[in-house]
Amino acid sequence: MLQMIKISQGKATFCSRYVKTHKHAVEREIGYPFVPGVFSSFNGLPATMARLALSAARVLTGQFDPASHGSGSANARLAVFGGRLFALCESDLPYEVKVTGDGDIITLGRHDLHTSEPFLRMTAHPKIDRVTGEAFFYGYDVARPYLTFYRTDGGGRKQKGMPIFSMEECTAIHDFAVTKNYAVFPDVQIVVRPAWVLRGDRRYIYAAIIDQTSWAGLVKLDLSLTNVDGGDCTVATRLYGLGYSGGEPFFVPREPNNPTVDEDDGYLVTYVHDKNTDESKFLVMDAKSPTLDIVAAVKLHNGFPMVSMASFCRRAISENFENYLSIIN
Repeated sequence: MLQMIKISQGKATFCSRYVKTHKHAVEREIGYPFVPGVFSSFNGLPATMARLALSAARVLTGQFDPASHGSGSANARLAVFGGRLFALCESDLPYEVKVTGDGDIITLGRHDLHTSEPFLRMTAHPKIDRVTGEAFFYGYDVARPYLTFYRTDGGGRKQKGMPIFSMEECTAIHDFAVTKNYAVFPDVQIVVRPAWVLRGDRRYIYAAIIDQTSWAGLVKLDLSLTNVDGGDCTVATRLYGLGYSGGEPFFVPREPNNPTVDEDDGYLVTYVHDKNTDESKFLVMDAKSPTLDIVAAVKLHNGFPMVSMASFCRRAISENFENYLSIIN
């Protein structure tokens, strides 16, 4: 969905519209979402295969045609290049949209950037050369070449892609950088391995509860309770309280070198911030508790008003502390 505020002649006009992708049109006609997401919908082999079988049936009957019309939602970012406004997502080609004179948003359609070579997806973070009007972007895949670099000319026409064979695995590259002479890609540690996803090795997921302004709490999800029709798989919940916002939770096993213990035998650690007092705390919660009971809390001298990402390290870096949690504001 796109949301826009147009400011003209001292007046503000708000507009909210879905991008009319092929996925949106088919799911709206059916009445519910069914297309498996790139980073979701995979929670073990039986449930995953059932979803894929239902999607395949719709493809075979002609109800859904991702090969010709794509399967993306065009809901990650907007970009202007080649004199056009595009709605982008990582799993599909861009969709061209138009803002009308009265402030409405119209979907013009899926755009192949004037190319005849096979081209199925592009990043949602293209870089635009302000001098030449060229756009630089990339696409990644689960098969070789795992990464391909692209560009369009000033008129928005895609040029021949450049495969990057130095990438040894498919990694979820979120963004990249372009200088006058180089395109720089991070070789990140988030590896996409479909075989591992289908195996469904993990039973539990810990996720944030997001309200209108903050991360208000967290939930523990048991993937063994899911089925094809969905259903609630929440087995534990912790709300931080009025005025509190939390950061990214991390699970820390109680006995990391003991393969016989339960998967959820350990602790959840995170930072929380009280907006009323401008104070922050480091929380340790019992991951097995149905209410994620707090077993330890550390009041911090410095406040962290917004914690969005974190990483947990064990013994390896700090000489004075066995464990610590670092954050990115």
